[in-house]
Amino acid sequence: MYNRPHFKAHSREELISFLAAHPFVTLCGVDANSHPVATQVPVLLDHSGDQVFLRGHLMRKQSHTLAFEANPKVLALFQGAHAFVSARHNDDPAAGGTWNYATVQAHGTLEWLDPAGVHQILKDLTDQYEGQSDSPSRFEKISADYLAANLPAIVGFRMRVEKMEEVFKWSQNKTETTRARILDHLSQGSPAEKALYQDMARYYDLNEQP
Repeated sequence: MYNRPHFKAHSREELISFLAAHPFVTLCGVDANSHPVATQVPVLLDHSGDQVFLRGHLMRKQSHTLAFEANPKVLALFQGAHAFVSARHNDDPAAGGTWNYATVQAHGTLEWLDPAGVHQILKDLTDQYEGQSDSPSRFEKISADYLAANLPAIVGFRMRVEKMEEVFKWSQNKTETTRARILDHLSQGSPAEKALYQDMARYYDLNEQP
């Protein structure tokens, strides 16, 4: 992973907040023959002290699920906003452009949930995203027959996070005037650029307080 000291989170809390804000991850691993596999999946973040866990579920008998069952060592890739940044914003514009982005790689081991754990992760995910108490799709409104028919098709997991690595590449190595020009441009750009602007503005607001 790209590793430069100025492109890092300033605190564990900042890192955890990034994970919570980007819960749709790419889960990567290798199968029994050392072939790479990956799938996209929403996860819930559980953390207390130094312990971080991710919970989610997968469809049974898929190639990636079989691979993770054979080799539960995985990497969860969290991806934030990203966009091209032109060198024209630099103090010296006669240079190459770059790409600003944020990503976290969480390394860990999958633990498979029992039926009660699968039921719980479905409830927690549904409650998290359905939200409103008047939603007709809240978990308590799902019929027992529906659950009985569909639960056997999925497997639930909990991932114990053993290591995290991050890149928050947000022009920290640029001058303050260059960053100001970059932020101004991004704030008026495409949806992707505006999303990157929000992440960068939040980062500098948090980390450059007097």
